[in-house]
Amino acid sequence: MADPSSLPAFSTGGGSPSYRAVVVGATGAVGLAVVRRLLATPRCAAVYALTRRPLEGVGPSPRLHTLPVSLLQRPPGGGGGGGTTNDGAAAAAAGTTEGATAAEFPAADAAFCCVGTTIKAAGSQAAFRAVDHDMAVAFASHFLGTPLPQQTTGSVADGGAPSGTLGPLITTGRRYLGLVSAYGASPSAMGFYSRVKGETEASLSAAAAAVTPVPASMAIYRPPLLLTPGGTRDAGGLGGVNGRPAERAAQAVARFLHAPPMVAVRVEDVAAAMVADAEAVLLGAGGSPPPNTTAGGVLLRTGPAIVATAREASAGNA
Repeated sequence: MADPSSLPAFSTGGGSPSYRAVVVGATGAVGLAVVRRLLATPRCAAVYALTRRPLEGVGPSPRLHTLPVSLLQRPPGGGGGGGTTNDGAAAAAAGTTEGATAAEFPAADAAFCCVGTTIKAAGSQAAFRAVDHDMAVAFASHFLGTPLPQQTTGSVADGGAPSGTLGPLITTGRRYLGLVSAYGASPSAMGFYSRVKGETEASLSAAAAAVTPVPASMAIYRPPLLLTPGGTRDAGGLGGVNGRPAERAAQAVARFLHAPPMVAVRVEDVAAAMVADAEAVLLGAGGSPPPNTTAGGVLLRTGPAIVATAREASAGNA
């Protein structure tokens, strides 16, 4: 398998600045919606999806590259130090194909962390933490520890495209790290689920702030009840019908009553908000931070802000 960082950038021909994105949790409801959203914007040069099973529900695209999540078992920075993974992340990443581990973690400008499970599905609190915290931390470490992509020059060996036909990659040094968390997340929460989510937020925020010379822009999304297509756990119906009756009933009631964003949001709106925020960081002119930015410089969006951002993005693309 070719080194993903050596793949050419993609351009629709306009030569506008473009960026590369990497997504973990791409077969989940939000993750798959993020992949679809990224492929829908011509500003995204390439999408790297880290998965443990085949990525379905997305049409073929020259910009889409699937990679094994077992890449997170390696030390960040191409295997040469710069941080370490942990046993929990290694256990969570196990079970992928052996030959696929020859690939390197892709260099990217934007990272979307959409991993998530439940204690019931994971089987234990330790297994739940291995996914929702340890895997997320390993993903962020690899993303932040991999050098930024460089502009492709000259002819493309595997495509034969002449130089000058590929859109230039951004060279601002900016990076975006987005995390799908949960409403009520806090390191001091009484409940185990909310506490782990809060600890994950804190770990990734600290890692983003420590990047030099330009700290990465950290964004956290705390959606309330997620409305998934067809009442499924996975977008596109990959996980079959939602097996949790209480959640399925809540989704049905929220749809029927047109619940406000503080109660329920669509996974498509979460994806739209994340991609819009990433592009504002990577391709925008900068300026004052959004009103939802915390004192520590972290962008924090809950239901209403997620939906408002998604609507603004849709209006801007209309």
